[in-house]
Amino acid sequence: MVLRDYSGETALEQFHIAITAAGDPGMVASEGFDRRLSLYWHGEPNSDVQALIKAARSAGVTVAVNQRTWTKSDLSAARDRIFADASLLNTLGVSLLRFSLHADGIDVGLAHTTGTTEWESAQARLQAVAGGIPVHVFASDPVMD
Repeated sequence: MVLRDYSGETALEQFHIAITAAGDPGMVASEGFDRRLSLYWHGEPNSDVQALIKAARSAGVTVAVNQRTWTKSDLSAARDRIFADASLLNTLGVSLLRFSLHADGIDVGLAHTTGTTEWESAQARLQAVAGGIPVHVFASDPVMD
């Protein structure tokens, strides 16, 4: 496989297309515009994705393949379970809910939680709802209406 035009977004789009076609196991992140890509993958990348990696490397792009425990579907299901618990969202003041940058869990921004004990309690409650997927909590601004 040859990359038609390896310039920033075009390369990312080609990886996204190949990853989507592969089904569930991976996500890709750009590390800026300095010709580096990070691929977060569960299991072995399929032949199309491996061909893209090889083509990118031949074009002088650094591609890091990082193995992950969780698939994209696992992370989506955990995020959706947290999002579906309106009582938990309101009580904790959840203002941000996303996959972590390195696809190793769910990031949850909390606007109402203060103090170590509250943080630990919030993280434990979120972790239980997430079904074993790691949850990373941090302070964030409240959601504005």
